[in-house]
Amino acid sequence: MASDRGLPVGTSALATALATRAAQLTGQILDGDEVVRLVRLPQVLVPDSPGPRAPVRLRNGSVHVDLGPDDEESWATLQEVLADENVTDAEDVAVRAQEWRLAVTPYRTGPPSDVHSPPTDADMAPLGGLRGVRVIDITAMWAGPLCTRLLADAGASVTKIEPGCRLDGIRSGPGSTPDRPAPMFVALNKGKDIEALDLRRREDRRRFEKLVAAADLVVDSLSQRARDNLGLSHDELAMLNPAIRTLSIPAFPSDGPQRDWVAYGTGVHAVSGCGWDGEAFVAPEVSYPDPLAGLTAFIGALGLLAGEEPAHTEVSLLASIAPLFGSHIAGPDPDDDDGPLPSRART
Repeated sequence: MASDRGLPVGTSALATALATRAAQLTGQILDGDEVVRLVRLPQVLVPDSPGPRAPVRLRNGSVHVDLGPDDEESWATLQEVLADENVTDAEDVAVRAQEWRLAVTPYRTGPPSDVHSPPTDADMAPLGGLRGVRVIDITAMWAGPLCTRLLADAGASVTKIEPGCRLDGIRSGPGSTPDRPAPMFVALNKGKDIEALDLRRREDRRRFEKLVAAADLVVDSLSQRARDNLGLSHDELAMLNPAIRTLSIPAFPSDGPQRDWVAYGTGVHAVSGCGWDGEAFVAPEVSYPDPLAGLTAFIGALGLLAGEEPAHTEVSLLASIAPLFGSHIAGPDPDDDDGPLPSRART
């Protein structure tokens, strides 16, 4: 049986291609070799950080469970309910969990047929630096913050919206202390201004609207449901700023059946079919859909800032790994020239 500590075949090659394209578009601002290492950023920064959870086996299939501290009690209660109702099918368990807003997704043996890779603006001319560009960042965790960190590295002024009532979940990740956020949070949000705005509060909303009116690009990592609830569609933001460009980085496509599901990179891995090695469901070494989506979204953001139409672009985590659909899990990836995980942190 294939190793459960590997990545889908082609992961490093895809990351290399995306990093190379990003470097071309920004005038070689990015170092391709270092960007490829972003695929393994958690272990690079905190070598002993735990990997993704193993699949939770059910009587019929397996699910991926990715819970925050506040979700554990809800998940335990739901499991009792499902046991009483004798619900053991992975798809049914995931649907019920999503109704409770829990990040539980089913492992599947094959890829969806209606998801395709997002375009990478192959014909776009290099932009060079982004000085003077203003970006509003409404993202959290890994993929979205990586995209906006790369925009900041390229010279854009990035303002991250992080309400005090709902902090970015990666703040409390591996290596965090009561006095310091996790190294992942620091690395992904370097060079950004952070404003503690709760968009549900009237005063904070007014401040946010002023920021949008002066911005060039708004980037979010919300599900379609959350985006609608917060009034963050492109049309609504364009009423504040007709020239605004918008980029969404949800887990699943907004026109698909999982548009409102809560999920992170490894949950997307489960749904994609990349977790099936031909004999069993396996978790990857790291949550590779996140950095691949971050890189792909960065290229999409450059296209938006270059004035390409339409004015709104979506790069879902699921679509970003479409080139890997059908790949087997293997360890190590034969396309990976980086060797084993580093034994100490890199900067």
